[in-house]
Amino acid sequence: MTQYWVTVGSQDNFERSRELGFTLHGFKTRAHKKASHIQAGDKLLYYLTGLSVIAGAATITSPMREDRSFVWPCTSNDPYPWRVDIKPDWIPDDATGFLPIKPYTSKLEYLKKWAPERWSLGFQGNLHQWPQADYDVIRVALTTLAPVSV
Repeated sequence: MTQYWVTVGSQDNFERSRELGFTLHGFKTRAHKKASHIQAGDKLLYYLTGLSVIAGAATITSPMREDRSFVWPCTSNDPYPWRVDIKPDWIPDDATGFLPIKPYTSKLEYLKKWAPERWSLGFQGNLHQWPQADYDVIRVALTTLAPVSV
């Protein structure tokens, strides 16, 4: 059964993934327990901190594996060792195509765990599993944006 995930990270890491052709994604060391549930066929959304946007969507194409080589920029010396192969589903050509999340926060079931004004707490940490309905809300919103190349 397909699971739906949101990975939280920096724009620098997102751009590094772009350089890799969105073929690989790594999760932080402390995300191991959650990442161990990821399977090929699962869906992944990219949320960028600081910008509060959904920056892309991908499909996971491999089981998780460990690799401690440094690929993404990191200030905490974390190699993002829990890796999966991915294929891009929706990636805008640049930041002007990112989807601001704020207009959708009241529609996302996952964020109802927090008071409405504290919705950003739902994006603390590197990896979150979302309900399919929330993923669907975002995917519909993404289809209304300008076409993108993948």
